[in-house]
Amino acid sequence: MSRPELRSLPGLSGGRSTAWLTAVDYAREHGLVLWCDDRVLRAIARSQGVAAFGTLALIEACLHGGMLTPQEDLVVRAELLRNYFVDIPFSADLYRAAAQADGWQAKAVAVSLSRPTAWSDPHAASQFALNAASRVISSLPHEASDWLSAAYAGLHRATTPSHRARNLQVFSWQILTQPWISASSLPFVLAGLHAGMDAVADSDAPLQAALTQYYGALVDELGHITAASALMALFALADQKDKATAARIVLTHPDR
Repeated sequence: MSRPELRSLPGLSGGRSTAWLTAVDYAREHGLVLWCDDRVLRAIARSQGVAAFGTLALIEACLHGGMLTPQEDLVVRAELLRNYFVDIPFSADLYRAAAQADGWQAKAVAVSLSRPTAWSDPHAASQFALNAASRVISSLPHEASDWLSAAYAGLHRATTPSHRARNLQVFSWQILTQPWISASSLPFVLAGLHAGMDAVADSDAPLQAALTQYYGALVDELGHITAASALMALFALADQKDKATAARIVLTHPDR
């Protein structure tokens, strides 16, 4: 419960509202340890000599102390993850358990996937995103869009500008070459990618580069005429802007 004034930290008030600091103030006054999941507040507490820890540290201590089994640890972390406890370190097993509990709907786990901390292992994170989308593309295609949107935004945020375009092109290429890509699924895939671009104010240059690469591979395999027909058939149900992009790629191919 907040108090009307700070008793142990008067120097931190600065004339502003101090309700958010009263837990630290109380802990310092009574020599207590602060359990808090706000990293900024924990840092302030430690700067004032107050020991502080978060829920993840508590779970880890319980695991190492034998109070939780590894399976119980996974279940507890998955529950936190699917209830919007963000920035839990990425683990394919953990994210899979949480997403499965949500019926593979792009809920809290997708929010975590959209944050840069989920991309410490880009290969594992991208494979998780593709697997998540593949599970719902037939039954809940809008959920697949949301998974891909979150993944695109997360990878963008996690990548340095010098490598960003290339990494997003590679990810877009991975999506386009999935076995579940078809004329009926592609509109949802493209919608997800465009939503991801909008979320980070990115251009569609990486996607266009991936589509150019994709068409080039089709040409190498089928020849121009058949490749052009195949690409336009794939885009048959896409919106007009995406169809125009596909047509432009066909017409401007260097070997055309």
